[in-house]
Amino acid sequence: MRKNLILLSLLILFSNLAVAQQTPIPILQARQRPIGTVVTIAGRVTVGSEFRGPAYLQDGTAGIAVFDNAIHNGAVAIGDSVVITGPLSTFNQLLQISGTGVSFRVIQSAGRVEPQPRVLTIAQLNQLSNDQIEGQLVQINNVTFNTQSFQGNQNYIVSDGTGSIQLRIDGDTDLVGATAPTGPTTVVAVVGRFNQTRQILPRSRRDVGAREFVIPFENRSKDETFEVCTWNIEWFGDLMNGPTNELLQLQNAATVIQRIDADVYALQEMSSDAAFAALIDTLNRRGFRCRGFRTPTGQIQRLGFIWKPSTVDSIAYRTIADSGNWSQFQGIKRLPAELTINARVQSVTRRMRIINIHADAGAGLSDYNRRVSDARFLKNQMDRELRNEAFILLGDYNDDVDESITPGQPTPYANFMSDTANYRIVTEFLSRRGAQSFAGVGAQMIDHICISRQIFAAHLDSTQRVENTVYIPNYVSTTSDHFPVWTRIDLGRVSSTPIERPTVPKEFVLAQNYPNPFNPSTIIRYELPTTSDVSLKIFDMLGREVTTLVNTRQAAGTYEVNFNATGLASGVYFYRLQAGPFMQTKKMMLVK
Repeated sequence: MRKNLILLSLLILFSNLAVAQQTPIPILQARQRPIGTVVTIAGRVTVGSEFRGPAYLQDGTAGIAVFDNAIHNGAVAIGDSVVITGPLSTFNQLLQISGTGVSFRVIQSAGRVEPQPRVLTIAQLNQLSNDQIEGQLVQINNVTFNTQSFQGNQNYIVSDGTGSIQLRIDGDTDLVGATAPTGPTTVVAVVGRFNQTRQILPRSRRDVGAREFVIPFENRSKDETFEVCTWNIEWFGDLMNGPTNELLQLQNAATVIQRIDADVYALQEMSSDAAFAALIDTLNRRGFRCRGFRTPTGQIQRLGFIWKPSTVDSIAYRTIADSGNWSQFQGIKRLPAELTINARVQSVTRRMRIINIHADAGAGLSDYNRRVSDARFLKNQMDRELRNEAFILLGDYNDDVDESITPGQPTPYANFMSDTANYRIVTEFLSRRGAQSFAGVGAQMIDHICISRQIFAAHLDSTQRVENTVYIPNYVSTTSDHFPVWTRIDLGRVSSTPIERPTVPKEFVLAQNYPNPFNPSTIIRYELPTTSDVSLKIFDMLGREVTTLVNTRQAAGTYEVNFNATGLASGVYFYRLQAGPFMQTKKMMLVK
């Protein structure tokens, strides 16, 4: 009997403790508990799913962030009254409730009442401690912006006459791409932080008085237009520089390329033949049919092209150093690359050249002077060689086109900007709106697209954009410090230039595979002067057949076949082409 009474007493004691742990305490008290402490708080939601994490709530004493998928993915909305239990933690020094065991309930009987923001000046806000202001909804009047538009996951310095503070645009909000107010405005935002930097985060266009910017022609299928994209994929494939997880960078790059779905990509910082081949292989295995070319010489950060064979007939690709006195070019280690194509959209075909550049980097005066010299030389060459050609000059300009990133200097591309009869840098539109294509220190709009006069009427103005890569988690640390920049062209309105029809080869040719050595994929090209029964096989060093790549009858023409050696050991392999009376074998090297 006595034993039963003791057990009953313990049960009541622990039940009372459990109830006590579920009794909400003021958020200010919770904020002052040690990290790891499980707390229960109650308050009104100020941010629900707007950021896709974290959510925020506040009571009459303080505010706090809450990171839990169930909470910030639609379970609660602004104004809901909620009770939340969970451990205290920090993320980039922002105090939040998150981790194992987070639970919550919405108090339906309390209704939905939107919390009123606390009205402060920036000076007053900056004087408050973290516990006094972090996580709370605030209102700041007479705020001015230094940008004409907003970009996702970017920071802007705003002021109200009393001080300045960092305003962050979350990539999941409807503020992305919106037009910023042109004069003083009222800003409502939640107060957060990133490490040592305090931030304010508006939740929607309504919070800052921004206007939606509608990109035209979004209802027009990409099957009806021609898209070009430039993208610097930071140190792509380099094991010592850039993102540390090479496989994740490759997978993310493939996702971005698929998502944009452009017809031609001009890529910079292609730092590995193997990684470039793997990217093309990954895209093809995902169903994004493409081919590619990486410049074979120069420094490790090379240039590359990826294109869709369904819309692009590649006539030639080269590093353009075989004409003119390119020894004058300051960026001699990464000379421009050129892809000559017949672009094809539905029944329309136009010949054009796509020129890819990666200019000299740096904000110093000597760096600037090299860009000025190279821009002058490049334009002189193009004036002389391409005046009657339709072309697109795109890439990492490493400078802006409305003004230079070098303080006090005009853009080094002023010669292109001033020749409005022959050149138009369509991405100047983005510079004027305050867009940023570079996410590093001193973020600027430094990746650009220039079109020749033959394409002026064909360009779909205002479709040029910096890709919002919010669909890639931690994009800057995992993928690149540059964002893709792309635009759309109505091919039927491009001024006609002679179409270079693919010529029928005059003889059988089996070309050397590229790249070679390779890992894991390489491309084998061959030419047929007549319709032939074709066999293309791979053999190992012992003469054993590894696989058959082609075994069919093919018409006269030029063919490219991708060989994926995943699962094979490093070593020497042979590929043999037999086409009618022709037979030839070549050697290639797989290096893993």
